[in-house]
Amino acid sequence: METNKNPYGHRLHEAMLQRFPALQGKTIQNILDQRRQLFVKHRLKPEVIQTMRKQVALELEWTVVVAADATTEQRDDTSGNAAQLVNPSDQSAHETLQECLERYAGLDQLSRPRIPRLRTNRDTKNILKSMNNRRLEDKIATLRREIGIFTETLEPRKPSKRVKKHADNVQKKYGDSGNHTVDTVDLLKQKLRVYVNRLRRYKQSWHRRVDNNLFNRSPGAFYRNLAPSTTDDKGQYPEPESIREFWRGIWQVLFNHKVSAEWIKCEQKKTERIKLMLPQVIVVEDLNEVLAKAKNWKAPGPDGIQNFWYKKFTAVRSKLADILSLILDNPQSAPSFLTKGMTYLLPKTDYPIKDPSKYRPITCLPTIYKILNGIIANKLYQHMDDNNFLSEEQKGCRRHAQGCKEQLAIDNVVTRNAIAYCIY
Repeated sequence: METNKNPYGHRLHEAMLQRFPALQGKTIQNILDQRRQLFVKHRLKPEVIQTMRKQVALELEWTVVVAADATTEQRDDTSGNAAQLVNPSDQSAHETLQECLERYAGLDQLSRPRIPRLRTNRDTKNILKSMNNRRLEDKIATLRREIGIFTETLEPRKPSKRVKKHADNVQKKYGDSGNHTVDTVDLLKQKLRVYVNRLRRYKQSWHRRVDNNLFNRSPGAFYRNLAPSTTDDKGQYPEPESIREFWRGIWQVLFNHKVSAEWIKCEQKKTERIKLMLPQVIVVEDLNEVLAKAKNWKAPGPDGIQNFWYKKFTAVRSKLADILSLILDNPQSAPSFLTKGMTYLLPKTDYPIKDPSKYRPITCLPTIYKILNGIIANKLYQHMDDNNFLSEEQKGCRRHAQGCKEQLAIDNVVTRNAIAYCIY
């Protein structure tokens, strides 16, 4: 059964036969070839083509948008107005973009105009090559091919006429025809070495930029890429029941902690003078502060909503702040999905084994739960900071404190003094 693989060709062929009945003997491919020749060989002036397009637009009630060097025809399905011409000299590019956004924003993708097909020709290939930065690869491939041709001419057996002709052309390309073949091969090898080293530097620079961007976005992903896992999908995984049994033995065992420990009494005495924290109300500013630091595409929970959507949908923040305030006042009103997560088991070894103790669990909770926890943490920290609750010696879990660097500096000083005074 024949299928309609070229709908544009069929429509063009039907339109041509209706307007010019004398072309009954022409096939679809003949019409397409003639049209291609008109554009490739530039048989028609650009002014003539522009006039023809305007006439067709008026007949079909299309909107013609004139770009810098090309004209894009878009079907006006939403209004029956006459053709509207937009000239870059009369209207700025920003205004044209704004008009297109207002026109097609929220429109179904199937109802939008089709993107024109990119013609595959020499110019298109050159553009794609330049975009992919393949110039050095092409030069290296050419040099290797030319070195191979000269190497074949240096063999004891007599080279073919085709190889000899190629070698003569390369000889003329890089110098006089009187140069010795060995000298030309050395010259080509030196050029090849230069291009290979340059390509290696470019790739190293590119990898550095990629690593820096990855580290800024996700340090965890950067460190994981430093030592890629060699996990074999064909390994043996633990059974679900054995995993449940292992973790049940950890989380379901009750421990009685010593609530009358001496250090607890000391801490209670220190905090007797601190006034209690007043009931808090979550406002939009609290949401904005937490969302500003949240990463867009962190792994979500079972709801599948990333932080990106909470950032972009600013209209829901006021209502969301009210809901979180109600949950904060009455935790029993929180929906059950808020504390449900998806737990993933990551192997501690390079290959999966059946021992469930060799896996570490990571639970991904809903992002809205993380946002609520971030707001609570900010309010608690502000209360503790205002009342000088944290001791001066504490550096861990303290904001704007470089505890790790200070500890390293102290260790460095102690080590130097120990070495200087021979204290062992």
